[in-house]
Amino acid sequence: MKLNYILLMVLILVLSGGVCAQRESEIDQRIFDTQYSNYKQLETYFNEAYNQYSNVPRGAIEAVSFVNTRFYNVLASSDTSCTGMPQYLGVMGFIFNGKGYFKENGNLIASINKADEEEMMKSARNQVVYWACAFDSLSRRLNIAGSDIKLYLPVFVELSEIPWVEGDQTNAFAIGSHLYSVIDFLNSSIWQQVCGFPNYQIAFDDVFPETTLRVLQSQKVNMLPDGTVRNNDGVEMNAGVFKSALSTDYAPAIWDPTTCNYSSRSGTPISAYVLHTVQGSYAGCISWFKNCTAQASTHYVMRSSDGQVTQMVLEADKAWHVRDENPYTIGTEMEGYVDNPAWYTQAVYTSHSDLVRDVCNSGYGINPLRMFYRDTLDNGTALDYGVHVLAGSTYCVKIAGHQHYPNNTHTDPGPNWSWDYFFRLVNNNPTATTYTTPSGSFFDTGGASGSYANDERKVWTIAPPGAGSVTLTFSAFDVEDNYDFLYIYDGPDVFSPRIGRYNTLSPGTVTANSGVMTIEFRSDCATVGSGWSATWSSTTQDIIAPTTVVSSIGNWKTDDFSATYTDIDNTGGSGVQKGYYQVLENQGTEWRANASKGFFADNFDVAIHPDWTTSTGTWSVNSQTLYQSDTIETNTNIYIAVDQTLSNRTLYQFKVMVPGSTKVNKRFGLHFFCDDASQTNRGNGYFIFFRLESDQLEFYKVTNNAFTLENTFTGVVTNLNQWYDYKIIYDRITGKTWVYRDDILLGSYIYASPYNNNGNYVSFRTGNARVNFDELKIYRSRAASNTITVGGLSSDDIRYQNPSPSVYGAKIKSICQDSAENISPIYYYDLNIDFTPPSDVAWVNDGASTDEDIWYSSSSLYANWASSADTNSNISHYLIAIGTTSGGNEVTGWVNNGAGLSANINGLSLSQGSTYYISIKAVNNAGLESNAVSSDGVVVATSTLAGFALSAQQICEGDSIHYTNTSVGATSCLWEFDGGIPATSTLMNPTIYYPLAGVYGVILHAYGGDTADLSIPALVNVRARAIADFEVNDTILYIPDAMALFTNNSQNAISYDWDFGDGALSSDVNPWHLYGDTGWYSVQLVSASQYCGTDTLNKQFLIHVMFPESINELNYDGTFLYPNPASDYVDIVRDANKSDIATVKIINSEGRLVFITNIAEGQSHLRISTSEFASGLYQVIIQGEFQQTMPLFIQ
Repeated sequence: MKLNYILLMVLILVLSGGVCAQRESEIDQRIFDTQYSNYKQLETYFNEAYNQYSNVPRGAIEAVSFVNTRFYNVLASSDTSCTGMPQYLGVMGFIFNGKGYFKENGNLIASINKADEEEMMKSARNQVVYWACAFDSLSRRLNIAGSDIKLYLPVFVELSEIPWVEGDQTNAFAIGSHLYSVIDFLNSSIWQQVCGFPNYQIAFDDVFPETTLRVLQSQKVNMLPDGTVRNNDGVEMNAGVFKSALSTDYAPAIWDPTTCNYSSRSGTPISAYVLHTVQGSYAGCISWFKNCTAQASTHYVMRSSDGQVTQMVLEADKAWHVRDENPYTIGTEMEGYVDNPAWYTQAVYTSHSDLVRDVCNSGYGINPLRMFYRDTLDNGTALDYGVHVLAGSTYCVKIAGHQHYPNNTHTDPGPNWSWDYFFRLVNNNPTATTYTTPSGSFFDTGGASGSYANDERKVWTIAPPGAGSVTLTFSAFDVEDNYDFLYIYDGPDVFSPRIGRYNTLSPGTVTANSGVMTIEFRSDCATVGSGWSATWSSTTQDIIAPTTVVSSIGNWKTDDFSATYTDIDNTGGSGVQKGYYQVLENQGTEWRANASKGFFADNFDVAIHPDWTTSTGTWSVNSQTLYQSDTIETNTNIYIAVDQTLSNRTLYQFKVMVPGSTKVNKRFGLHFFCDDASQTNRGNGYFIFFRLESDQLEFYKVTNNAFTLENTFTGVVTNLNQWYDYKIIYDRITGKTWVYRDDILLGSYIYASPYNNNGNYVSFRTGNARVNFDELKIYRSRAASNTITVGGLSSDDIRYQNPSPSVYGAKIKSICQDSAENISPIYYYDLNIDFTPPSDVAWVNDGASTDEDIWYSSSSLYANWASSADTNSNISHYLIAIGTTSGGNEVTGWVNNGAGLSANINGLSLSQGSTYYISIKAVNNAGLESNAVSSDGVVVATSTLAGFALSAQQICEGDSIHYTNTSVGATSCLWEFDGGIPATSTLMNPTIYYPLAGVYGVILHAYGGDTADLSIPALVNVRARAIADFEVNDTILYIPDAMALFTNNSQNAISYDWDFGDGALSSDVNPWHLYGDTGWYSVQLVSASQYCGTDTLNKQFLIHVMFPESINELNYDGTFLYPNPASDYVDIVRDANKSDIATVKIINSEGRLVFITNIAEGQSHLRISTSEFASGLYQVIIQGEFQQTMPLFIQ
C-alpha cells in the first residue's frame, strides 16, 4: 500500500469537519487524516482476510467497513443513539441487540464462524476476518462466484442490519441506500488505488430501477405515511411510477415518512432546531424510524457521503428526538458517530446549512444568528463537549446540538462538529462595511460613546489599496463576557485565516499581513457592553522585485576567488531579506554542479545521468526533458544525492509540464531535505505537492516514512500542456518554506521542529500522471560575498576549466528575495576558468633559424623556439630572458616577447668568449606560466664582432635616427641603410634621415682583424604623417538651401576636426553643413594621424552664401526642381537628352531617407507629393548614369 494513494481522497471522498475549521480545505484535511489513519490500522487485517478467503471479491470488506463505521472501531462504551437505535459495534458495524427490529447480523456472523460475541469482538482483526468468513459462506450457499460484484448484492443484503425482505416497501429505501453507498465506494478510483481492489465500474442503472436510482441520488427524500418514497422532483421509488408531488417542507429532500413515532404539536409554535448524530448509519436510521416500537424519530436524516436528506416527519408534526423539548423543535439526525470526525463531511456541512436556512426562512421566527457557536470559552470551558444547557424555548440560542437542550444526557454532535464554521455557512451572506483609507478610527455600532445592540452580526473589511499589511490597535474593549465575541481575520472575508477570537480579553494590537483585514462581531439577544475603540494603520505593499548582480576581480580565475553580490531592493521597498547563489561548471557537454557542495544542475539534454536513481515509475529523457510516463503508478520516485545542510536555506528550481487532456487524479511534486530517498516516502523530510484536479498546493512533512499534510492552498490552478517554473525555498533553521511559480508566491508555511541535518536527497514524485520535468537547479543561501573554490579537488566548487578559450568554464547564478517575498530575476555571471599552466616549449634554438654555437655580435642575440599549447585559455605571450647559465636571467630579466616564436635582442654588451643562454616561458591568457626552457648556449666569438645600438626604432617620416657602433675589434665599418639618407655611411656613429614611411632594415660591416657582418631586417618602422585635404560640392550657396557637402580627401589620418566658419564644428569624416546666414565663410580641416601628429588645411573665404529675393526653381545640369520652396508637391523635369533610368531619393536634415522612387527610361517629368513632409530642408538625390544632389525646402 503506497501512502500517496490517499493523497487524492480529498478530491472525491467525503470530507470531515473540525472544531476550529475556517474553510472547506480544513474540513477536507480532517477527513483525510481521520479516514486514512483508521484505514491504516486495519490494512493488514483486510489483506489477511482476502488471503484466507480468496472467493471474497476484493473491496467488499473495506466497502462495508467504510459505509458502516468509516473504518472506525466503535466500542461498547461509546455513546448510544439518542433515538434509541440499536448500537453498532466494531469496525464492521455489527448489531448484536436489534431491539426486536434490526437484524442481529453480529450474532449471525458469529454463528457462521462458530464463535460467540466476546470472541469475535476481542479484536478488529477478528471482526474483519469473521465477516469475510460469513461472506464467503453465504456466497457458497447461494452458489455465487466470479468477479461480477453485482452477483453478490444478496450477500450484502443478508449481512446488513436492515430488516428488509423482497416486496417490503417500508425498508426498500433504507436497503437501497445501503447498497448504493457500498457500490459508490467500490466504484471509487481512489479507494481502488488505496486498497488495491479491482477497477470496478459498476453501473448503478444495472442495479437499481430508474426511479429508484433517481431517488437514491436526490438531494432530499420524502417518506409519505403510506410508505411511498419520493424525491424533490416528484419521482416515486416504488414500481417506477412518476407522480407530480413535492415535499411540502424542504424541496430537495427525499420524502420517506415513518407511519408512526410522531404526534401533533398541539398548537405549540416551532421556535428551535436541534442537530443530532445518530451513532449509526443513514440506512439504519431510516429503517429504525419506521420501527413503531422505536418510539423515536427526527424530521430529517442526512447521509454523510453526499449530504442527501430524507424527510421522515412533517415539520408541522412533532418528532420524538429531544424529550420535553419536542413540541417546539425541528430535528435532524446526521449519519455517523460523535467520536469519529470522518462522518462530518463538507457535504454534510453544506447540505445541513442549506436545510437550516430553509427552516429559518419558513416563517417560524427562528433567527439564524441565534445559533450556538461559542465552542470553548476564554476560561477553558468546552461548551461543545459533554452536556451544557444553552438552548431552548427560554434561551437566546435557538439552533444547537442535542447536548445543549434541557432534560437530556446525550452529547451529540460533540466536539468534532465545527459550530463556528457552521455558523458562517448558515449566515453566509453578511453585508460588510469596507474601509479603504490607509488609516482611521474603528468603533462598534454605538460609535465613540454609545454601545452596540443585541442580536448583532456585523462585518467590516479594512482594505487600503496596495496595502502590504493592516494593523488594528484597540484602546478600549468591553463586550459581554462569554456571550458576545469579536473575530478578526487575515483576508477579505470571514472564511479567511482567523487571527483570533476575543471576548474577555482585548485584542490589543493585531496585524493582517495579507494587506486586508476582516472583523466580525456577534452579540446574543440580551445584555450589551460598551464596545470598543480602535485605530488602524497600514503599510504599502512592496510588489517590485529586487535585483542582484555578481562581480569579482579579474577576467580569468586560476585559483580560489571572492565573489561579491550586490542585492538591491526598490526605493521605499521592504528590503532584501536573503540572497542565494549557485555555482555551475561546464563539464564539456553539459552544465552541471558539485552536489557535495550543495549545488545541483541538470538540464536533461541527453540521457539520465548515473547519479540519478530510479526507484519507481518509468523515467526517460524525451525531447531534452525528464519524462515520467507511467500513469498507473501512484508514487513514482527518481532521486539524487545533494548535501542540503551547508547553508541555512536551500532554493530548489525546476520546470514542469503535465501533458494530456484530463486533470483527473493527476499530481506531482518534489521531496527535499530527505534522509533516505529509497523509502516510499523518502524517510524523513518534506515534500511539496500539486494536485491538478482540485487546484491545490500542499505542504507535507515526512516522519519515519509516514507523511502528514501540514497545510493546503486552494485555487492553485495548474493547466495541462503548459510549462511552469517553480522555486521552492526551505529554511532549515526556522522551518519556513516558500513556493513560487513563475516568480509569483503561491504560498508559504512554517514547519514546526524543522529538520536541520541529514538533508541528503531530492526526489521527484508523480501520481497517475505523465509529467515532464526540466532544468532542476539547487541554490544555497549566501552572504554579500563568499569564496568560490577552484581546482581539481572533488571538494572544489569549480572543478572544470574552459573547454576552449572562447567557451566559459563556469558561471555563478544569483537570486535574492525581499521581505515582501518578491523574488529577483536570475543574474548570470560567466567565468573563464584555467588553473593549469600551458605546456613547456619543446626546444629553444640560438640564432635566427637552426641552432648556432658561435655568435659574432657583441650587441645582439637571436633565438627561435617551438610553440606552446593551452586548450583552456590559449597562449597570450612568451617571456624571454638571457643569462650566463641555463635558466639564468642576470643579463636581461624576463621580458614580454609577444606571441611570436623568435626574438632579436639588441642593445646588449656581450663579452667575447662568454657563453649565453636564452630561456623561454609560455604564458596563457589566464596569466599562468609554463616552466622555463633554455637553449644549449651560444659562445660570443673572440675575433671581430659587429654590433650597434640605435636611438629609436619607431619614428615619423621626416625624422632621424642616431646609430651607435658597439662593435668589438673593429677599426672601420660600412653601414647600409634601407630607405635612409644617406643610404650608406662609413662613419662610426652616423645620424640617418628617413623621408618616407615604411619598414626598413640595417646592415653593419665591421672591419678589424677579420670582417663581421650584422644584418637586421625590418628594424626601423617609419610612420606616415597625416595630410589634410578636402573639397566641397559648391562654393556658392543660396538661402534657404545653403547646404555644403564636404568630401574628405585626407591621407594617413584617423580622426578629423572641421570648422565651418560660422561657429559650427564637426568630427564626421564627410560632413554636410547648412549655412543659415549670408556671407563669406572660411573652412578649416585638422586631420590627425595615429602616431605622428596633425595636419591643418584652412581654405579662406571658401563658401559664399547669398540670399536672393526668391527661388522658383533649381536647374542642375539640365534637371529642374520646382517649385522650391515646395508645399503640396515638387516637380522634377529632365532634359530630353537625359533618358536613362534613375533612382530618386529624398533625405531629411537628419540624414534619414524619407522617400524613394524611380524615373523610368525616357521619362522626363516626375511629380512627388510633399504634403505629408514636415517643414524643413531636404536633399534630393538623383542617381542615374551620373549622380545629382539638389536642396529642397518644404514650407
